[in-house]
Amino acid sequence: MKKAVRRSPSHRLLVMAIQSEIDRLQAAKKKLRSITSEIADQAIKTFESVDGAAAWLTSPAYGLRGKAPVDLMATAKGRGKVSNLLGRIEHGLP
Repeated sequence: MKKAVRRSPSHRLLVMAIQSEIDRLQAAKKKLRSITSEIADQAIKTFESVDGAAAWLTSPAYGLRGKAPVDLMATAKGRGKVSNLLGRIEHGLP
């Protein structure tokens, strides 16, 4: 028979803090998925196909100083640059 382990108040606080951080990270991950999905949709609309969007997202882009758009998607600033460039391409701007 297992003996019940008594948890101290500080242990419970630590568990609550960890759970809070996990919840925060899950919410951030969900938001990132949404933003990434929006950029993918924008690329598909701009290039009029999934294949065209995928090719562009994974190839070096002049407007991104030779970096592939997918390589910039890890940061908010990078995602902004990718989205901005897609908008410029869609509207025929340099």
